[in-house]
Amino acid sequence: RINDLLIIFWTRFATRILHISNPIIIIYEPRYACTLGKIGELLSCYEIADDRLEFTQVPRWIEQKIDLLIKKSDLITLSANNLFVKINKKRKNDLHIVGNGVDLEFFKNGGVIFPRPSDIPKINNPIVGYIGAIGEWFDFNLIEMVLQSCSDLFFIIIGPIFPEQMVNANKLEIFYSNIKFLGKK
Repeated sequence: RINDLLIIFWTRFATRILHISNPIIIIYEPRYACTLGKIGELLSCYEIADDRLEFTQVPRWIEQKIDLLIKKSDLITLSANNLFVKINKKRKNDLHIVGNGVDLEFFKNGGVIFPRPSDIPKINNPIVGYIGAIGEWFDFNLIEMVLQSCSDLFFIIIGPIFPEQMVNANKLEIFYSNIKFLGKK
């Protein structure tokens, strides 16, 4: 409760100091749900990119904040169909899927050629990349099966590795020559 009051106070303070009237707020982090209706916003949007409650390290009190955002936000954007289906059970209107995207034209023509970073091995194999955090949701068993069946491909994994996943990442690098974890960039 004290954290909520501090968040509201500092948000109001910042909008006053910066002479922001009728702000439009986009909330990604549920802990800021307490600001809804408290700063004179013209419009509020809750952006849902992940099902946070599926992660074991998310505190259970976040669920109340998520429910508040689902109920009170003017609109909700979601990154995937499965999130839409789940949220649509709680709310029927003003849900918009804004999927993760890629500029196909850029990649279709090979994109811009940049020099190879020094931490990417000099290999001639096609490279498959993953950019994102490596947490409990990262399917190491699937990656291992793919590494075995696609030995002609080289896999580069970029993103922070959660401490409890470090052993799994190290194991794959030791046993397979076609994968490299580069960590956070």
